[in-house]
Order: sequence, then C-alpha cells, then structure tokens
Amino acid sequence: MEQIHATCVDVEGVGVLFLGAAGNGKSDLALRLIDCGARLVADDRADLTLKDGCVIASAPPELAGRIEVRGIGILEMKALGKSPV
Repeated sequence: MEQIHATCVDVEGVGVLFLGAAGNGKSDLALRLIDCGARLVADDRADLTLKDGCVIASAPPELAGRIEVRGIGILEMKALGKSPV
C-alpha cells in the first residue's frame, strides 16, 4: 500500500485521482463532480493498493466519508469504500 496526497472520486465505476498542492482546488473539483453524480472515495489522502494488476484507491479509515469544504470545514457524506483507478 502507498498513501498519496490526493482526492479521489468514482465516476461511473472508475476512480479519478486529483493531485496537487494544498489549496489548488482538489476538494472543490470533487464536490462539483459529486453534484453531477460522482461518488466520494477519499479526500486529502488516498491509499493505493495493487490487486490483480489493478490499482485500487480507498480512504484512510480516519478520513473515510469526510471531505473538507474551504471556508466551512469538514463535512461527512456517504462515500464508496474503494474504487479502481
């Protein structure tokens, strides 16, 4: 397993990772996609594992189901446990 600084959403069964420095809008973009039907997988940090040749993203347990909204704080929402990227 490797942990990276990233946000991940699932779009129609495929995990999409957003990488970038703090404050570059990863969570904001994720929220906009969630409004359009994507599902949250991980915000701020994502755990990546290799299973049967496929990279799987998941949230660290302490961050699962949480996303930071700048100016508001941490929100809890329903999230997928994992997604292939």
